[in-house]
Amino acid sequence: MEALPNDVVHHVFTFVGFWSELTEMRAVCRRFKWLITWRCITGLVVDTTNKRLLSIKKITDILIYLDCKSQNLVYLPELPSCTYLNCTHNNICMLPDLPNNIELYCAKNYLIRLPDLPNNVVLNCVGNTLFSLPNLPKNIKLECSFNRLKVMPALPNNVELYCSDNELTELPALPSNVILDCHHNWIVNIPSLPNNVKLQCFDNRLTHLPDLPNNRHLDCFENQLVYLPELPNNRHLDCVDNQLVELPDLPNNRQLDCSHNYITTLPDLPTNETLNCSNNPLSSLVCDML
Repeated sequence: MEALPNDVVHHVFTFVGFWSELTEMRAVCRRFKWLITWRCITGLVVDTTNKRLLSIKKITDILIYLDCKSQNLVYLPELPSCTYLNCTHNNICMLPDLPNNIELYCAKNYLIRLPDLPNNVVLNCVGNTLFSLPNLPKNIKLECSFNRLKVMPALPNNVELYCSDNELTELPALPSNVILDCHHNWIVNIPSLPNNVKLQCFDNRLTHLPDLPNNRHLDCFENQLVYLPELPNNRHLDCVDNQLVELPDLPNNRQLDCSHNYITTLPDLPTNETLNCSNNPLSSLVCDML
């Protein structure tokens, strides 16, 4: 294929579907030169990585994959069939309505709000200027760190929530199965988490935690905790820089960092493999350890 001028943008669009007998065709647009490989007609894959576009014209309603990160885009068209959209690092202020079952990466834009979210969505909206979120559907993985969120909507079941580095002071009632990362906010209280397995709530204003009978991984350092709940299944505990004077029994703990507290004695740690208890007024290290 002949070399293209430096000021020509070259894209390869691959159609996926039935009409395999269609031969390769080329189309030239006034602003961009596109090499279009048309193998069938039921899907379209578009990758514009590391190019520069000012906007994306409506191509067809069969677009299923669009990667347009690191452009100069200010808006996106309706994409009714899209299942993967990566528009990270653009100048977008508003998203179009979204179809079901979409994987959406819209980090580092200028979004101040999101459209209604469909079911079964993976959403990464890190590093925007969001003050609130729409109602959240079931089965969502939501990454909304580094925004200006002050409140969270009600959370559905089966959610992964990453909401660090916002301005949250509280969380809504939490579903039974949740993976929660809410570090670096202003949270003073965390609701009940009976089935939580992993909790990262460090760098907040917490004075206590809810019961965590099934928790295995807890990062709660840099708070104002004065005690911890029972943690019978915990394997990883980082509670550095709090106001703890004692620890609960940790029969299954393997990694413990409790430095910079006011702990005078340690509990038995029969399965512990890594221990950092520096900067505490410990009188001895007598505890049951391997």
